[in-house]
Amino acid sequence: MAPDVTLKTVGGSQAISRRRTLVVDAGDGPFDLAVPSLAGALQIKTRAATSAARTREKHLRDLARLLALVPDPAGIRAKLGIRDRAYLRAHEELLDLGHPAWRGIPDAENGLLALGHITR
Repeated sequence: MAPDVTLKTVGGSQAISRRRTLVVDAGDGPFDLAVPSLAGALQIKTRAATSAARTREKHLRDLARLLALVPDPAGIRAKLGIRDRAYLRAHEELLDLGHPAWRGIPDAENGLLALGHITR
């Protein structure tokens, strides 16, 4: 049986509107699971890093990981609204490759370039 409880998160409704559906089988039979697209995941993490002071560093690290996965910064930029890009700009400390959030992330340089392109 599929889980029927979801967690509320800042920006979650808008991000889930940018979703895809995966078929998951956790042993009890397959079910559909809606997951955010990369643009939606960036939106959720950006908002979480903006609003959660206690866990900000964790969210920044997750955000850096997601940015390193961006294959087409121009395509992602086109999918994010002005407000989404403004929230990303609020984390311009990630434009420094020396920021701790980038440590150990493969393709960190690509993530930094993606952030710069998306927020310009």
